[in-house]
Parts: sequence; C-alpha cells; structure tokens
Amino acid sequence: DLYLYDLESRGLTQLTTGDNWETHAQFSPDGAFVSYNERVSETDYDVRLLELATGETIALTDEPSEDSYPSWHPDGQHLVFTSNRDREGGTADIYVMTRDGDVLSRLTDAPFYHGYPTWSPDGDFVYFTSYREPQGIYRIPMDGPAQCRRPGN
Repeated sequence: DLYLYDLESRGLTQLTTGDNWETHAQFSPDGAFVSYNERVSETDYDVRLLELATGETIALTDEPSEDSYPSWHPDGQHLVFTSNRDREGGTADIYVMTRDGDVLSRLTDAPFYHGYPTWSPDGDFVYFTSYREPQGIYRIPMDGPAQCRRPGN
C-alpha cells in the first residue's frame, strides 16, 4: 500500500488499499496525482494514477506485461515507463504516454533491456539504463526515436 506522510503534522494517510504491491510512486509536477506501479501478478505490473483530491485510481496500462517505473514529464501531461510488451526473453523498451493514457508511443525498439527512464529537466530527452554494449545510461529525444546515444557521445 502507498502512504503519505506529512512532515509537519507527522500524520500518516493511507492512499491505496488491497492485496497487490504498489511501488515506484512519484508525484506529478503539480502535486495533484501520484503515479505508481501495481503488481497484478508475478509477471504483470501496471501503471496507475491516483488523483489525490478524489482518491480515484486510474489504470493507465492494463496489459499482460511488466509496465513499470513511470516518470513524469515536467509538463505534467506525459509519463514515460518501461515495458516488456511485445518482447520476450528479458528485454524491454521505453514508452511514453499522455497522462490520460490515450496516446502511447514506443521510444526504443531494440533487443536489449531498457529501463528506469527519467526526463531531462527541460523535458526534451528521456534518460534510461540500457544493457546494450556498452552498458550505461543513454538518452533519446522525447519526439525520438531519432538517435539513441550515451550522453557525451
């Protein structure tokens, strides 16, 4: 379950309930939403949004795949995440979607594991870990898949 801890009042508020694991929580830039992963089964993780004002949970993904590590774009209108949908054998790609989940685009398409995405502060690039050779942190333009490359190269 996810909880919100108020540093001033030292109050603890439970945000989610249920038997599934919720992990990788992150506030939206405006603080109105929390994105997180919900473990539906051993091999099925979905991206969820919790609207803090209403307590409503929105399922952004609902695939029989591991959709994980959501990260907010600075504009608060997009999220990037890792998914192994359309993949087998331990590989995964980076996807971007709108906050309402209507538009989904794959940013990477390679037979490697690409994970742990995060946005550049200006929102122009997505940085992620890649297990390609050489392994390391790579970046790709938000409107890519132009050129996937290591920073500084």
